[in-house]
This record gives sequence, structure tokens and C-alpha cells, in this order.
Amino acid sequence: MKHAAAESLGRIRDDRAVLPLIEALTADMWLQFPAAMALGELADSRAVGPLVALLEMPGANMPAIQALGKIGDPAALEPLGKLLEDEEPSMREWTLEAVAAIFTRWPDSWLALPMSRKSAEHLIDTLNSDNLEAKRNAAITLGCCRVKEALPVLVGLSTDHDMGEVARKALSRIGRS
Repeated sequence: MKHAAAESLGRIRDDRAVLPLIEALTADMWLQFPAAMALGELADSRAVGPLVALLEMPGANMPAIQALGKIGDPAALEPLGKLLEDEEPSMREWTLEAVAAIFTRWPDSWLALPMSRKSAEHLIDTLNSDNLEAKRNAAITLGCCRVKEALPVLVGLSTDHDMGEVARKALSRIGRS
């Protein structure tokens, strides 16, 4: 019953639900998933801190990552950036999607995401993957973070039918640094 109520609060998008949903993140572990997802739908920045607190909790981190991407607040970039180094590929992919969503809204917030060498290497490797969405997200993130090591791969993608526009934008951003 509570699970369905939390989901419904996200669907109706009434900002009066934000504080009760934030409370649900810590009150009941069975409500963390639907509460986090509902907070993502509400896209209220008041939820960033409580969602960041869930990033290190297995089982709760995936909906928290997705919600932070939907909220789109640059304050989430630094804590999310640490997960770009995760050994679990699916964790990195969820995080990359959230980070790229934030950069799509706030492309000049690159200082909020310190890019480690390991993260940059993972993202450059992603540019060579078969997953088009992951490649786009990696190009957006590498461009917004101005990672010069990505230049050769991005140049190669700049004429690609599916990736050309995103790669050229990334190249332009890196070139301005």
C-alpha cells in the first residue's frame, strides 16, 4: 500500500509530496525505491542531499542515481562522479546517464565534476562500445569535462552518422579549454 502511494505521489507531481517522500527514504527500506523514483519525477532540488546519501547503499543506489539525473541539479555531479569509477559496468552506465542528463541541462557546470583518470579511461572506452546511448552520454560528459585525452576518438566519431553532432559539440567544448 505504501509502495503504491509513493509511486502515485511521483505521478501526480504535487510538490507537497517532496518532504514526505524524503522522509520515506530513511523511514522504511522497502519504500526507498519508489520514494526515490517519485522524487525524480518531482524534480525538486530539495531531494538532492537525501538521494546522494543513498548512493552508497546497495539496492537503493540505482533509483537514487536515476532520480538525481531526472532532477538535473549540478550539485549531484561530484558525488555521482565517484560512481563513474565503479567496477560494475551497469553502475557506471546508470551513473553516466544521470551525469549526461545534468550536463545536457547545465553544460557549463563542468567544474562540479572532477574527472579522475580512471573515469576518463572508462568513458573513452565507452566511446568505442556498441551501445549508442552510452556512447552519446560519454561524449557529452567528456566534452563538458573537457577531457583532452578523448580528442582522437571524438575526431573519429565526428563523421559518424549517429554520433557526429554530439562528437562535434564535445570537440568544440574541449577545444575551448
